[in-house]
Amino acid sequence: MRIHWEILFGITLFLLLLCSCSHDKVTQPDPLVVDARIVIAGGQTFTGSQVVPLTIVAGVADIDSVQVFNVATSEKVDGKWFVMAGDSLVITAWDLGPGEGPKSVGARFAAQGYSVSEAVTDDIVLDLTPPDVPPVVVFPASEATNVPSAAALNWTPAQDSLCPADEISYAVYLGDSEQNEDLVWSGYGTGTLLGDLGRTTTWYWRLVATDAAGNSDAGVRGSFTTWDVDLPEFKLLPAGTFMMGSPPTEPHYYAEEELLHEVTLTRPFYMGSINVTLGQFIELVNSAIDQGLVTIDEGGVYDNLSGNHEKILEFSIGTVFDYQAGGYVGTHWSIARICEDVNWFGAAGLCDWLNLKAGFATVYDRDDDWRCNGGEVYGAVGFRLPTDAEWEYGCRAGSTTAFANGDITGTECWDPVLDEIGWYCGNYGDYPFLPAMKIPNAWGLYDMQGGLNDWCYDKYMPSIGGSVTDPVNDTDGLYRIIRGSNGSFPGSIYDCRSAAKSYRAPDSTDGYYSLRLVLGYGAFLDHSWETGFNNPGQP
Repeated sequence: MRIHWEILFGITLFLLLLCSCSHDKVTQPDPLVVDARIVIAGGQTFTGSQVVPLTIVAGVADIDSVQVFNVATSEKVDGKWFVMAGDSLVITAWDLGPGEGPKSVGARFAAQGYSVSEAVTDDIVLDLTPPDVPPVVVFPASEATNVPSAAALNWTPAQDSLCPADEISYAVYLGDSEQNEDLVWSGYGTGTLLGDLGRTTTWYWRLVATDAAGNSDAGVRGSFTTWDVDLPEFKLLPAGTFMMGSPPTEPHYYAEEELLHEVTLTRPFYMGSINVTLGQFIELVNSAIDQGLVTIDEGGVYDNLSGNHEKILEFSIGTVFDYQAGGYVGTHWSIARICEDVNWFGAAGLCDWLNLKAGFATVYDRDDDWRCNGGEVYGAVGFRLPTDAEWEYGCRAGSTTAFANGDITGTECWDPVLDEIGWYCGNYGDYPFLPAMKIPNAWGLYDMQGGLNDWCYDKYMPSIGGSVTDPVNDTDGLYRIIRGSNGSFPGSIYDCRSAAKSYRAPDSTDGYYSLRLVLGYGAFLDHSWETGFNNPGQP
């Protein structure tokens, strides 16, 4: 048959034009955008190379298939595409390969009508390793001795290249042997109070860090031995802001000393729940005699850590302390009584004897007017006297009334509110001089209103207005502040108010002066104590 080339050329041209027109009408798919993520199923913990169950979540509903692979090796799971069940796929067994370290997992997604080349690849890092740098316990040091029985475990933050430090949690295990450990605390932060651990006991601890992906390290271990000194229970007081002083409407308001002003304490601290007892003071002063920290004669006890040899205790008619044969200190009262007739030097000296026994340095510089930690009182490491602000903060325990448990309802020498919480002229005849015979305040602190007077660290100065942070005065003035009964004993109801204060010369022993210990926050790392901190005494 004869072919007409003109006709064939025309048909061909027509078909080409038709195809061209049809192609122009095909709509190309938009690039596939996937908000994908890969999660570890079941909240399991993985360290190193393991068979890892994964959940791949596409984030959109129109994905129908996914291919998962190891980015480093291009190895595909079973070498195939998986059909999605809804918007997720669970791969229950896939060994990512040997070796430790984060693994980068890739996921290619496709939908109906999309070619593989047009699918998006999302690389997701799967963390299979514990923190790169484990925490280091800084207090108490491993194998430390003479650790206070009200001990805290504190550590440096762990470091993890794939996890922020504030997302690393910790677990503390404690026991009387490495084979008998119990979980005693878990949470976030860099420290926890271990509680009252008893005297002369060796404890073994293990600290485990876990990152946000659930990877735990093997834990660091250590031990410590508590000392043989009996001390009051310590309560942890949180950092906070309070109104120090009293309003002008409060009976017996004294503007020079009680001007109402805002005070912020930026660091938590431990405060003794009761005053130091005679037995505790005698035990420590006799230990100081044995160590050569003090000397003793018929007149009293003298500090040996400075050239001035300040008298720490005075033996005279009316004092509770006795000079015993052999050069030691005793008492003609019950050792269970609250310590009294102690001057300021003796109160500060006792803090330093404790510090040396606990392995801390002394905090009071005898050659600089007994300044605490060079003036940085709130950062001092170890035992010390409370600042004036700390004492009132602890006394108020969150209250704004005249007493921690309520307002004044009586006059001069009788008030039923004060009678519940403190000793004063209205109930002095029943006062046994024993601690914790009245109810505590809301933070578990006893005998802060009325009773004996507590020495504070600060030197006396008139109140100042405005807002202040971590206030202290240790440079201006000669006299040290006393708190509790406004310097008198027994005090009136007005002397026992939370805001009431007085002052005495630091060498005074002619009154009912006692002391309450603070274990400074500087003994531990700077960190935020989380809500629900595992401490029965926490406010």
